[in-house]
Amino acid sequence: TVLHGKKIVFTDPRPMVALSLQREGRGEMVKIPSIYLRTTPLRFEGAGLVAGTTPPSLELQGVFMPDMNTLTPLLVPLIGRNVSLVGTRPAPFLLSLPLTLPLKSSQVMLSTELSADSLRLRGGLGLRQVSLPIDLNRGTLRVRIDGQLDGRQVSVEPSWDLVADRPTISLPAASQIFKDQPLRPSLTGGLLSDMHPLFHALADSQGAIDLRADSFTMDPAETGGSLPSFTVAASLDRIRFKPKGVLREILDLAGLDQEWFRCREKEMVCEGRNGRVECTRIHLVAGDVMVGIDGTILPDGGLRYRVHLPVGEKLAAATQLVVQTKATVAAEIGGTREAPVFDGQAFLSSLSGQLRREIEVREDKEAGSAASPPADTSSADVSPAAEPTPVESRQP
Repeated sequence: TVLHGKKIVFTDPRPMVALSLQREGRGEMVKIPSIYLRTTPLRFEGAGLVAGTTPPSLELQGVFMPDMNTLTPLLVPLIGRNVSLVGTRPAPFLLSLPLTLPLKSSQVMLSTELSADSLRLRGGLGLRQVSLPIDLNRGTLRVRIDGQLDGRQVSVEPSWDLVADRPTISLPAASQIFKDQPLRPSLTGGLLSDMHPLFHALADSQGAIDLRADSFTMDPAETGGSLPSFTVAASLDRIRFKPKGVLREILDLAGLDQEWFRCREKEMVCEGRNGRVECTRIHLVAGDVMVGIDGTILPDGGLRYRVHLPVGEKLAAATQLVVQTKATVAAEIGGTREAPVFDGQAFLSSLSGQLRREIEVREDKEAGSAASPPADTSSADVSPAAEPTPVESRQP
């Protein structure tokens, strides 16, 4: 029986152990010519010895064959509940530990290389043909995860601090998760949509992306490891977006009928803290049209996003105002990643107030800059109109 705290995580009613022992010299060392263990999640066979040190130490080497599907639940304290492994391939191992209780992780040394047919993360992102070299030494567990994602190689090197009261996963600074990865539904609908709603929820995307983790830490025991803290950078220079759903509705209201957009920025940086994910503002560009997008994904998956729009003739006419400036307004997107929500009527009702506040802020800034040359305000006029009039508008 294996316990995690007071919770039983595994019970095998019929484990099997067979070994032979051979004492050497005056009893200072005991050889183990053969040892065999069979349990439900794994079986191994090998040889080793018990050294006559103080305390005695056990050294084993051989081959073990894990059933990854059965073994994964036992690894929840280390990997959380959002990872699943499948495979039954044999793996060589070398193990050294003192025969003393309580056993400290800093006293255990382990070296092995596991193989898995697949490794799947939350959201459906899965790697195939996975290699997992593992090294445990001085209380630090290091793993290199090499696998295939849609035919491209992905490599990640997480480590665990097992000496701490609660094991913590971290990645080395500036870890390159993948490069030139094609945008497929398994990626845009999972990992990337957890970072930004422009992937999957608000637009279709085409192209390839690089992803780099500048920092990443996670307590896997914390609600299954669902709340990591991270700073990641995603490249945008090889991606184009086709707005859909509520984003398409917003652009249509603004009179922006462009079908495909690219990003002005070469990359965006996203930070995750306590389940909230916030990314730097990005700008979608098509011809002389530029639209800004920023906001936050909440811990429950809720959206608090804004789309910053240039005020063209269609929006200006809706406000009953004459606009002679590069004015912008913001449309709010709520709902969730899976079901974004936009209230078009509320947006149109807010336009006049947004435009007046923008002019007030601009005038306050100009009034506070008395030492600066007078600003040219002739092109920043917003005035009421008795009826809709042609609008002079320069889109950025």
